[in-house]
Amino acid sequence: FVPAWAGLGSENAAHRFAIEWSRVEPARDGRDDAEIAHYHAVLDSLEAHGLVPIVTLSHFTLPLWVNDPLDPGADMDGWFNPEVQGEFAEFAGEMAEEFGDQVDLWVPFNEPMVSAVAASQAVFPPDLSGQSLEQSLENATAWVVGMIFAHGSAFDAIQLRDGVERRVTGRARARVRFDVQPAVPVARAPERGPGAVRHARTPRPVRSDARQLPRQHVL
Repeated sequence: FVPAWAGLGSENAAHRFAIEWSRVEPARDGRDDAEIAHYHAVLDSLEAHGLVPIVTLSHFTLPLWVNDPLDPGADMDGWFNPEVQGEFAEFAGEMAEEFGDQVDLWVPFNEPMVSAVAASQAVFPPDLSGQSLEQSLENATAWVVGMIFAHGSAFDAIQLRDGVERRVTGRARARVRFDVQPAVPVARAPERGPGAVRHARTPRPVRSDARQLPRQHVL
């Protein structure tokens, strides 16, 4: 694996990619060692080319045993289920322990708001759209709250189990990657639908639940 921009200078000194949960753990508690070896090879290549890795652990997708859009009754109901939050934290901790000597910069979630809003509009699986705009927003909010608690648990697991400090970046760090863009509140633009209210509506319950997390988890 050689990124196309490798060797272009200090302004291109990092590469962000995802370690895909469903590839590493295609079945619950079943680890695929071939995939682990693949990601070690990717990280070895990045180091050889002078690139600092930034590793995402959840980039919109979920293992089918966690959330199967074609067979919902057979899965664990995604981020609605606190048990899934624990499973994700365990995955994050295992990855931190496995790759801690190669990675210091972790992104447990990529753009959680994007996945929740897209699901509430039936653009991304699972289909969280309700019978009304209000119901769709409630579903999306509950999905995001589940991701918040999963992030908090993953943060703790990474800090606990990534015991190796790389010389380049020091202590392991974990942050959420957000999609931030201006939006007009729904009261001023009712014709714009769910997309116009994603940043105006969801932060209220998110902040409420976030108060229950230790301070270091809240960005």
